[in-house]
Amino acid sequence: MLYLILSIIALLGLIIATIVDIKIKEIPDVITYSLVFLGLSIRGIYAIAEKDAKIFTIALIYFLIFFALANILYYTKQWGGGDSKLLIGIAVLFATAPFETKIPFVLVIFMNILIVGLLYNLFGAGYLIVKNWKKFILKFKIINKEIKKQKYYTFILAIIVFLLQFFLDDAILKIMFNAIALFSLISSYAWAILKSVEECCMIKDIPVKNLREGDWIIKDIFIKGKKIYNCKSIGVERKQIDLLLKAKIKKVTIKEGFAFAPAFLLGVIISLIFKEVILFRLINLI
Repeated sequence: MLYLILSIIALLGLIIATIVDIKIKEIPDVITYSLVFLGLSIRGIYAIAEKDAKIFTIALIYFLIFFALANILYYTKQWGGGDSKLLIGIAVLFATAPFETKIPFVLVIFMNILIVGLLYNLFGAGYLIVKNWKKFILKFKIINKEIKKQKYYTFILAIIVFLLQFFLDDAILKIMFNAIALFSLISSYAWAILKSVEECCMIKDIPVKNLREGDWIIKDIFIKGKKIYNCKSIGVERKQIDLLLKAKIKKVTIKEGFAFAPAFLLGVIISLIFKEVILFRLINLI
C-alpha cells in the first residue's frame, strides 16, 4: 500500500511538472518541494505505524545522496534547478520498492531517466536541426573540428573499457562496461550535435520583462561600469532582474533548454513497467 501511494503521488506530480515545464519551461518549487515533503512525511508515518525505522531512514539517506548529486548537476549547468529538485523528490518517493532489483530501484529510475533524457534531447535536437538545417551544418563543422582531440580520447576510452569487460565474470558488469564503452564512443559526436543545436537554435534575445529567475544570460551585464551579472553564474537572480528593469535595459541574450520533465515521467513509467534499466533489457534481447 505504501509503494502504491508513493507511486501515485510521484506520477501525478510528474504529470503536472511535465505540463507546466512544456508550457513555461520551468518547474515551480511548489511541485518539487511537495514531492519531497509528501515522500518523507508518508514514509515517516508508515515507519511509526509499522515500527520499522528503515522505511524512513533509507529515504533520508537517498535524500542526502541525491541532494548532493542534484547540486553537482545544477552547479555544473548540466540540469536546471527545477530538474535537480525533481530528482530529489523522485529519490525520496522511490527509496524502497516491494520487488527485488539487481541494483537499488532508485538507481534504476535515475539511469532510465538519463537514457530517456538523452533520446529525448536527441529527438528534440533532430527537430531543430531539420528546421534550421543551413545554420546547423555550418556550426557543426566548426565545433566538430574544435573537438578533434576529444574524439580521439573518447575513442581510446571506449576501447579500454570494452577490453576490460573480458576480465569480468559477472554478466551484469559486462553489460554495464559495454554500455559505457558505447556511450563513450558516441559521446563526442552527440555533444557536438547538441552544442551546435544550442548555439544556432537555442540562443535568443528576449525582453528583460520576460526574464525568469534561473534563466541563463550568456553575456556579462554592466550598469554604469559595474558588473551586475556574470555569465559564468548559474542563472539570473530576482534582484538582478529588478536592476535590469530599473536601468531600462530592453533585451538580453539567453540560452534556452529543452523541457526535461517529460524525460522524468517517461523514465519513471519505464522503470515501473520493466523494473530494470531499459538498456539492459534491450541488450539482452539482442
